[in-house]
Amino acid sequence: MRDAGLSGIPLINVENACASGSTALDQAWLSVASGQVEIAIAVGAEKLTTADKAKSLGALGTAIDQERLEEIATELGSAGTGSVFMDSYARFARWYMDRTDATPEDFARVTVKNAEHGAANPKAQYGRMTTVAEVLAARPVGGPLTVPMCAPMSDGAAATVVTTLETARRLGARPVRLLGKLVSRGESADLEAFQHVVNVNLCGTF
Repeated sequence: MRDAGLSGIPLINVENACASGSTALDQAWLSVASGQVEIAIAVGAEKLTTADKAKSLGALGTAIDQERLEEIATELGSAGTGSVFMDSYARFARWYMDRTDATPEDFARVTVKNAEHGAANPKAQYGRMTTVAEVLAARPVGGPLTVPMCAPMSDGAAATVVTTLETARRLGARPVRLLGKLVSRGESADLEAFQHVVNVNLCGTF
C-alpha cells in the first residue's frame, strides 16, 4: 500500500487464508460501526500465478497448521494433488454424493453454468463456454473433481470503501447497504459439522 497515497493513517494487515478479504471487510465495518473512524477501506490482493506452480501450491499450504500437515494429509487420504485443500474439497464432494443423489454430472453442470457467466465477461480468466462431457473428460484432481471443477490459480484485487449512510450522502456517493455478515470459527472435519457451517453461512449472510 506504500504507493496508494494512504501514508500516515492506521493500516492493519489481515491474513486469514481464504477468508482474508471478508475478514478485512468485517474489520472495516467494525471500525466504522464503533465510531472509531468515519471512513475505512478494505483492500484485498492476491498474486498466485508463477512459472513454478509448486511454489504457488506451497504458499497456499501455509494456511494450514504446519505441524499437523502430514497428519491432515493422511486423514484426507491425499491423492498427490499437491494441494491439501483440493483433497479436502474432494472429500466434501464425496460426502455430499454419499448423502444425496448428486452425481459428478451435477458438479459438471455447475462448472458449465459458471463458464457461461465467464463467457459473458470480457475480463474473465477463461471466458469460454464448456460442456458437461468436456468437464467430465478433463484430468481428474481428486474424488469426483476434475480440473475445470476446481478454482484456477489467479491474480486479482478489490477494494471496498465503508462508511455511514450519512457520510456517503454528504460526499455525494451512491452507496450500497451491507445487510449482514458472519465470522465463524472452523468446525471439526466431519460431515455433520460441515453441513452445519454451510447452513449457518447460507442463513446468516446476505
